[in-house]
Amino acid sequence: MTDKTILTAVLCILKDLMKMGNTAMIEAPTMELRQVFTTAAMRHGDCQFAVFEFMEKHGMYPIEAAPPEKIKQAISTHSKN
Repeated sequence: MTDKTILTAVLCILKDLMKMGNTAMIEAPTMELRQVFTTAAMRHGDCQFAVFEFMEKHGMYPIEAAPPEKIKQAISTHSKN
């Protein structure tokens, strides 16, 4: 297995853990439990971002810059109330 294959799998697992954690947070019956899930989701998010940054830095996750017009359009679309 290549490093990229392993890191891609880890990245996907961490994203899934974040999704499950967010669902658990929403469904938590108490604020104390909700905080536990919130903290766990943040930790998973931090790990996910660290893996992403490592992959991007080492050319395993290339990022294509969006054209300025497309950025303006996205901002306009998502900033409407």
